[in-house]
Amino acid sequence: MPTAVIASKDTRTWRIIQNLKSFFDQFKLDRRQYKIEIWSDKESGTGSMFNVNARCTQFINQLSKDNNYFIRRKKKWMIYADEPKTKKEKIIKAKKYKVKPIYHPALRIIIKSLVSNPQRHTQYDVIAHYLHEHKYPIPNTATRHLYMETLFKHLQLVANNIATEEYEAAVKNKVGVKQIVEDLLCIPDFWASKKTINTICSKMVDLNSNATIRFVEAV
Repeated sequence: MPTAVIASKDTRTWRIIQNLKSFFDQFKLDRRQYKIEIWSDKESGTGSMFNVNARCTQFINQLSKDNNYFIRRKKKWMIYADEPKTKKEKIIKAKKYKVKPIYHPALRIIIKSLVSNPQRHTQYDVIAHYLHEHKYPIPNTATRHLYMETLFKHLQLVANNIATEEYEAAVKNKVGVKQIVEDLLCIPDFWASKKTINTICSKMVDLNSNATIRFVEAV
């Protein structure tokens, strides 16, 4: 039968049995088949007293490890095992990435998507999806502003050009100026906000959830 060990300030048997209820329940045991023994050192014949919880925990863990005793871990009883030693991860230096502005035809596609999705969080999705789908790397924290500012260097210029085209077409056809003109003129310089840039980069990371992320240093 499984054996459990527990630290207790109270040495009354009935009280210790109460503390062991979850142990009996977990293994579907009849507690009447068990007896409570107060642990004592074989050499000194006395029990162990601790003033520091960490020492007590270390002592109980060692008892469990040496004797296959079950101990309580949160809501489950288990035999203590040493924490697996993790290999020291090798720090990979970010590769330098020469950032080039996105060209006008591509910017037109992005801008039209931004205008059709006026909510800010949706616009961030548009940018993150475009960069992900076109295999753009994710910049490290230190160079994100430079990365985004350079990529979208001509965004406002192209947006203004499209707004002018829409306005001139409305005047030529003698129709009211479309809402799109105002929306085009209101596209924000999102790279000016550190919070916005981090949000977009986080979305790019999420889109790469099945791959190893390698951040780059924008130059």
